[in-house]
Amino acid sequence: ALALGERKLGQWSYGPDDEEPILAGLTYVNIHSTAYPGGEIRGQVEFPPAPCPGDANCDGVVDFADILAVLARWGPCAGCPEDLDGDDEVAFSDILVILANWGPC
Repeated sequence: ALALGERKLGQWSYGPDDEEPILAGLTYVNIHSTAYPGGEIRGQVEFPPAPCPGDANCDGVVDFADILAVLARWGPCAGCPEDLDGDDEVAFSDILVILANWGPC
C-alpha cells in the first residue's frame, strides 16, 4: 500500500516475495479518492510480451544472452518472461524456442 499524501510518480519498491506474483500478473493498483473511498480506478499490473519469440531479455535480439537469462531462472516459474513456451516452467523447451528464433527480431 502507498501512504496517503503527496502524489505518487515513477516507481515503487517491493519485497523479494512479491516479485513472482507481480510477474505472474496477480497484482493490481487501486486508487482511492475522497469521492470514491472504496476505489475510483483499478487496474491489473501486466507486462507486455517479449517483442519476438525467444527474446527472454527483451533487447530485440535472440542470442546467447537469452540462453543465459533462461538458465538463470531454471525451474518452475509461472508467468515469468523466461518461460517462453508458457508451460509455467523454465526448461530445455524454452532454449529450443530461443534456438528456433535466433537473430534480430
